[in-house]
Amino acid sequence: MLIEAGLELQSLGKSKPRLLILPEGLDLGSLSRAAREVLHGSLALRSIGGTTANPRWASFASQGWYNLSAPAFNPSLPEPFHLSQSLFGPTFDASNSYYLRNLGTYEYDAMAAVGLLACKVAATGVIDADFGTELWKAATSAGFEFEGLSGVVRFDERGDRDQLTANIQLYNVLQAADGSLSESQVASYDGLATNPWLWQGGSMSASGVVFNGGKASPPRMLRVTLLQRMSDARQTSAELCDGE
Repeated sequence: MLIEAGLELQSLGKSKPRLLILPEGLDLGSLSRAAREVLHGSLALRSIGGTTANPRWASFASQGWYNLSAPAFNPSLPEPFHLSQSLFGPTFDASNSYYLRNLGTYEYDAMAAVGLLACKVAATGVIDADFGTELWKAATSAGFEFEGLSGVVRFDERGDRDQLTANIQLYNVLQAADGSLSESQVASYDGLATNPWLWQGGSMSASGVVFNGGKASPPRMLRVTLLQRMSDARQTSAELCDGE
């Protein structure tokens, strides 16, 4: 792993603090104690699907999900994949399900996008030979967007999800006295807001974020590079760091 290799090559260490931004899926528990010490004060980006601020997700997670039933889905699935009714019962916590909130919402919105685009391109139900091309044009044209479970859904000219509609949360990776690592949310990103970065407590300093090396202020390179692309020219990383 790169962290362990960096320690061996002495390019990482407590005396050589770096700004480390960790990817999703990293198994923090599998790291050596030395690596965990280096990661204290790192940042981790997490892509979030449904948020409590989105009324559509809140309604779906509290009501809509429980109106579904296994018998409605099972005939369309191979027998080994038949769903249990308990999945839609009161014992299943839809609001706090990682997979439903962060994966299911995007799958739901993907299907919704295809359906809405199909209705736009072939309103009468007649599908022409150039249906796929027209679908693509409609998706990438200005003006196509809708409110989904993962927030506002719209696409850029390449057909990718518009980065301004992303739900991103920023976590601080901290080491406890026993050497274990945990994550604490310090900020969230809403590209459609006037001030896209919302820090816990109202500012970066108030959020309590700790940087690599246990420092309370960010390394200089953070002011130059951190998430500058995601700012989309509307908010520089320097403004992100000031956070006031």
